[in-house]
Amino acid sequence: MADRYSFSSKPHAAGGFGHIIKGHDNDLERDIAVKVLSRLRQAFTEAEVERFRREARILAKLSHPNIPAIYYVEIGKDEATFLIIFQFVEGANLRQLLTAQGACAISEVRNWFHQIASALDYAHSRGIIHRDIKPENIIITPDRESAYLVDFGIALSAEESKKLTEKGYALGTPGYMSPEQVAGKDLDFRTDIYSLGVTLYEALAGKPIPVGAYADLSASDESIPPQIDELIQECFYPVERRVPTAKAFSTSGRCSQTSQAPI
Repeated sequence: MADRYSFSSKPHAAGGFGHIIKGHDNDLERDIAVKVLSRLRQAFTEAEVERFRREARILAKLSHPNIPAIYYVEIGKDEATFLIIFQFVEGANLRQLLTAQGACAISEVRNWFHQIASALDYAHSRGIIHRDIKPENIIITPDRESAYLVDFGIALSAEESKKLTEKGYALGTPGYMSPEQVAGKDLDFRTDIYSLGVTLYEALAGKPIPVGAYADLSASDESIPPQIDELIQECFYPVERRVPTAKAFSTSGRCSQTSQAPI
């Protein structure tokens, strides 16, 4: 393995329980990303190891143009062998773009969020709830044409989610979690739709959604049609009335890319 791969000495990015190192596959002559389980204490806890294994299993099941492809998984007994090798995506995450430039143009956001919704719909069709949709987990390529959904570290199948929430656990990122996720209730795929709406608002506003009364995007930016505000607010409805699927998010009258709709 040492002959085939070469690695950067510095982390490329960090997540909740692991860090990313950029590398190169010398045999296939392609850049790779390596996710390594972080050593937070003297030894890995069972929970840390299980989360890493879960991400590897989830990634191995997924094959979609907007989800980085997995190439190799190695799970051993020391830090050096707890790793996932997958497609390296050049670019910056949406959080970095928002910090650097503020709000993104709606023409770009339309394209990105159709791709992310497509990736999410695909994951949902495989029984996977992402549970952590947020700007940090959306990678935008340098040409700003493609978006990737990353970091399935706390993704769960619907059945796993049910078992976890029965014990009262709430995993996710405050500010992006659905009310039912915050409450530790039983979840389905619509929890990701809530988070998608929060993230869409932030991409267009350049700042987090305000707490309390909803502030219309269309009122402060005439390039954003009122239907966008309607779509986002429908993502926040109680779960039984919420936008039901990621596909519906992309293809409904308010969010398709037709001339009759805003996204």
